[in-house]
Amino acid sequence: MICDIIVKQGKRGDAGFFCVKPEVKMAPLPEEAEWGPDVDVGETDEVIFMVAEFPGVKKEDLKVIQEKDVISIQGNKKKEKDGKYLLEERNQGYFQRSFILPREVDNEKIKAEYKDGILRIRMPKKEKAKTRKIEVNL
Repeated sequence: MICDIIVKQGKRGDAGFFCVKPEVKMAPLPEEAEWGPDVDVGETDEVIFMVAEFPGVKKEDLKVIQEKDVISIQGNKKKEKDGKYLLEERNQGYFQRSFILPREVDNEKIKAEYKDGILRIRMPKKEKAKTRKIEVNL
């Protein structure tokens, strides 16, 4: 597996294109994103799936957008105003992650589910064309 890695210093998860597998690539964080959530990517024989955790994020503050061969997760994790913090380690503010999808994904059948702060995206693979033998007559 050969992949180029472009790393920018700064935000956690702020990297250029790199391979999850040869056909799945993560796009770099856009300049306006304050952070990028951690996303697990896996596959079965039938689907490629993504799982991300967003504790404290309401469903209406989260978007999953698929455009051509790119799927993006974006939203806003609002800062809690409980008083003056002495230490802040949790990510907050605008976030976005984008992934370039492999050709094998059926873009028309992508589904997302958000429950209890966990986003699950299922991307079914296209059915492979069946091979048939063609007899050649002379």
